[in-house]
Amino acid sequence: MNVYEEAHKLSQAIKESNEYKEFVEVKKEVEANPELKEIVDELLKVQSSLQRKLMSGDMPTKEDEETLGAIGAKVQANPITAQYLQAQARFGIMAQDVEKILAETLGELVPLKL
Repeated sequence: MNVYEEAHKLSQAIKESNEYKEFVEVKKEVEANPELKEIVDELLKVQSSLQRKLMSGDMPTKEDEETLGAIGAKVQANPITAQYLQAQARFGIMAQDVEKILAETLGELVPLKL
């Protein structure tokens, strides 16, 4: 078995998956509309900021939660941006599952402590 060939097959299988195709399609719709792209970019920026805050041990403020709620409401109010987030989530779950499968094998070879 050639590992590189199998990796290319996995890449192709991902590209042929419904999760990938749907995400790519709706992503193009969002990117083609500056207003929708701005809403999604704003949400991703706020999410990223909150994630960094949590990773540094800080808790989100009430203002952070209100900002996220307001952006989330904007996203959910538009069917295309709502579909974008749903497609992104489905693709993300699939990608995490594949990553977990690969990590199980690779993790066997990597020492836990250096």
